[in-house]
Amino acid sequence: MYDPAMRDVVAGAVTRIHVTLQRQAPTLAVPAEVWLRQLAGGQPPEDKLLHPQAFPRFLLPYWAEQALTRHITPALQADLAYATANAYFHARLTSHLAAGNGVTASLLPALSFFQAQLLQTYRPYFPAGHLFWSHFDQFWRPAGEGQATLLPGREAVQFQQRATQKVCAGKIPLAALCRWHNQPHLLPRWCAFVDLLGIWHQLHRDVFGWYKDLTRQSETYFLWEACRRARPGEALATWVMREGFDWGVSLLHTRLDELQQLAAGQLDSPAAWYFLARQAEMLTEQAAKVRAGLQNTRRLLPPPDLIA
Repeated sequence: MYDPAMRDVVAGAVTRIHVTLQRQAPTLAVPAEVWLRQLAGGQPPEDKLLHPQAFPRFLLPYWAEQALTRHITPALQADLAYATANAYFHARLTSHLAAGNGVTASLLPALSFFQAQLLQTYRPYFPAGHLFWSHFDQFWRPAGEGQATLLPGREAVQFQQRATQKVCAGKIPLAALCRWHNQPHLLPRWCAFVDLLGIWHQLHRDVFGWYKDLTRQSETYFLWEACRRARPGEALATWVMREGFDWGVSLLHTRLDELQQLAAGQLDSPAAWYFLARQAEMLTEQAAKVRAGLQNTRRLLPPPDLIA
């Protein structure tokens, strides 16, 4: 799904972060590099960042520039990948600090480092006062922004708001490309694509992570639908095994079809369309494996006594 050239670009961005850390903040570099290795889970960082089911934040600028100009500017793409990596690490570190995931205070300065690198990467392209910076301010939002609880009657709307806020920073390199290539009128359609893709990815996470969310009592749109659609007195796990998982997978396929239509139409991006087609294939394969497990569980064991 990711060609070797893309892997080289992302690996180069990660290496650039390490080199810049060691040069500009050697004291911070030690705990920061430990955290970055932990975040990658023992994999090469580019493998983690380019996982086939991860949000394609590094592919978006490639797709956009190909659609805008029919060619790729290697130096610009390398800078966009570097900025995107810093934005991603800033968001993940913010999330870890907020959740108390074993992150110590020694890493707090890394937030400033990642944000500074993000800003400094764009400054050579756009002077102060350039219209790009209004887009930057609009899209640079913390990932966890929004309501902590789903409000009755607004669950679907809030789910979409949460999902789009999480990927909002992915619009920054697209704004840079549209402004750099003097085609700002195309930015809204790319932003709409990012929003829809972010919603799809969050829904995918909710559908396939339903049991963990249920046991942790996490509020998700999928579990809200379970409460709404389950029969009176029916446990949520029973609804999922009876029809809920299939409902969620069907919705995911529908949303992918909509994304593919947008990619082939307004975006004129064959590369984005192909990526989405591959996502549809992987969704079918993944769903078949999960469905078999759910059917066996329903047939052989009583469902967990989880109260709806």
